Amino acid sequence: MATSKNLEEWINVQDDPIIEMGPEVYDQYGLAVNQIIKYKGWYYAYYHGTALEDWSEWSTNVAASKDLVRWIKYEGNPIMGDNKSSGILVHDGKQFRLYTMHDKVALHFPKSNQNTEK
Repeated sequence: MATSKNLEEWINVQDDPIIEMGPEVYDQYGLAVNQIIKYKGWYYAYYHGTALEDWSEWSTNVAASKDLVRWIKYEGNPIMGDNKSSGILVHDGKQFRLYTMHDKVALHFPKSNQNTEK
């Protein structure tokens, strides 16, 4: 992780991953952040993780942070299983939509909406 005031000169902050793999099963063998958004004073990292050593199946997960350094994984992870990973959250002006990209693009709506997946 690095920081910059001018996007030309960068200062190393730490070499260790900001979100560690495991100890949870769903991301014990791989973890990659797809997107970070800021919402109501918190940062949310949407990432994909794998529970399999051969990386053959992935899930979509979320972690939250106040400072972009210390992250708390959501207790309800994975938020999407069944190899629906590489999640990207998009606000359409009314609500958030979650798109997953693996192995095909799928659109998911909040559970409070009647259409939970299209």
